[in-house]
Amino acid sequence: MIYERDDVEGIDTSILTNPMVLKYSGHEETFSDPMVDCKSCKSRWRSDLLEDNKCPGCGSSDLTEPRPFNLMFKTNIGPY
Repeated sequence: MIYERDDVEGIDTSILTNPMVLKYSGHEETFSDPMVDCKSCKSRWRSDLLEDNKCPGCGSSDLTEPRPFNLMFKTNIGPY
């Protein structure tokens, strides 16, 4: 639609909504990924994507225990 019409403009932006919507939809409690840190090269990875429990960056097996990483970040709308 944005390519075929001259009166429509496409934008790329984050979606901001009322915080209560995110609370009742379950996003606040469940929108997270299990993350591990490599103690050797100090990189961070999703633990569910690792192969053989090794760091994709350096190949080390010296990783922290998986912990939840919340993907929701606080932001403000309007002037402070």
